[in-house]
Amino acid sequence: MSADYDLTPRTLVGVQYAGSYAAPTSRDYTTINILSPRKSIDSLLINNGVRRVNTSSHSYNAHLVTVLDTLQRKISFDSDYFRYSSKIDNGFVAESFSPDGNFLNTNLAARNISNQQVNNFSAKADVEHPLNWLNLSYGAKISLIDSKSGIQYYNTLVESPVPDPSRSNAFEYREKTQALYVSGARKVTAKLSLELGLRLEHTHTRGYSATLNQQNTNEYLKLFPTGFASYKPNENHSWQATYGRRVTRPGFNILNPFRSYINSTSYSEGNPFLQPSFTDNLELTYAYQAFRTNAFVGRTADGFGPVFTSFPATNTLVISRQNYFDEYSYGVGQSYTASPTAWWQSQNQLYVLGSKSHFVTDIQASPRNSFQLFGSTSNTFTLRKSTKLQVDYTYSSPFTKGLYRIGYMSGLNLAAKQAVFHDRVQVSVLLNDVFNTNYLKDYTSTVNSVKQVYSENNSSRFVRFSLTYDFGNSQLKAKPRDFGNDDERRRTN
Repeated sequence: MSADYDLTPRTLVGVQYAGSYAAPTSRDYTTINILSPRKSIDSLLINNGVRRVNTSSHSYNAHLVTVLDTLQRKISFDSDYFRYSSKIDNGFVAESFSPDGNFLNTNLAARNISNQQVNNFSAKADVEHPLNWLNLSYGAKISLIDSKSGIQYYNTLVESPVPDPSRSNAFEYREKTQALYVSGARKVTAKLSLELGLRLEHTHTRGYSATLNQQNTNEYLKLFPTGFASYKPNENHSWQATYGRRVTRPGFNILNPFRSYINSTSYSEGNPFLQPSFTDNLELTYAYQAFRTNAFVGRTADGFGPVFTSFPATNTLVISRQNYFDEYSYGVGQSYTASPTAWWQSQNQLYVLGSKSHFVTDIQASPRNSFQLFGSTSNTFTLRKSTKLQVDYTYSSPFTKGLYRIGYMSGLNLAAKQAVFHDRVQVSVLLNDVFNTNYLKDYTSTVNSVKQVYSENNSSRFVRFSLTYDFGNSQLKAKPRDFGNDDERRRTN
């Protein structure tokens, strides 16, 4: 929801709100095959569980925009507040079986209750300052994050659940980021345009585990340059070159150092020492009529991700998060947009992707890399002016990147939309991932001389019905405005 009000012909004030609430319940079924050196099955660990999730988020924004003069110099102020809370209640029973399926024992029965609450406040001021020879813009932003999370662990092997303080935890995380930024754009000639930008960012973080009585702090000052050039010699041809540096910060949940158990010998743990990763990316694009060719190369430093480590002596599996790699990624792709008929519009792309990885920590593994083929097609069929069908398909081939080999992924989506009452009402239906194939398969790594193959099917197959009704003055158009803390919101996923 949003509302704007014109205080004067040059000054606007406004507010907006975005919120969500979800309470899904899912059943988890995990099978671990423990193999001998001869690759025969020694035993099975089967985990059955029920996961109840409750999440809510609320984002608030207040803004003021004023035009200073007839040169369209403009200044804007934004204040944003974001609140996110989640609770996950996961009860499970892990049982051991012999290779022929005979029950051996109950390995573990437990209930994990985790909760997290994230509060973020940000404020920024932006200035658009056009000059005779340059479109100049600059600004400043501050962001404050306060995150609290905890895990309560109960042993349910006994009749009355017993809390286990050694497997429970409370964790607090605070982050303060201050940034200054400036950019300038200039149309050098009728055919050539340039844009350059620079962002200076200072970040300070603090994580504290009350259970472990452990505190971790981090502080850094970084520069983030950007550049863009466009050359269009005529209507049929155009060239573009872009360069940028960005930061990827860890999600709040993986900064919590405590363990979430799958069974008595398998658990996942966060890492409060995780550092952000930094990526430099250079991209070149050539467009000729409906064809678009794109090539890119990127370098990621201090990359982080999950590491599956097995210890054969104890049959223990630990899933940890680490900054363990530097990586070059590259690719070339072709896209094509066409209208084969008046009632059919099609957008298609095909990419060949590759990478070269280097492990910067000793994780007892060697990097491997191969090429990946990725393709997609999106097709809209207009049966009548008010009736449309949509058919989309994506495919990613199996590939190896760094520590992991990943199986193929594909997805087919079907949709239909019908407009009625002079397009005021729109009814639509979507069938997402028709064949339930768009999930992680054969996620394979070899660490500590133990090969592990992991698959996770959080099914994305669903049917969604939508009804949209537009009312009021159709000549009025909303002025969408980004929330100032979109990056922080994404870190709650």
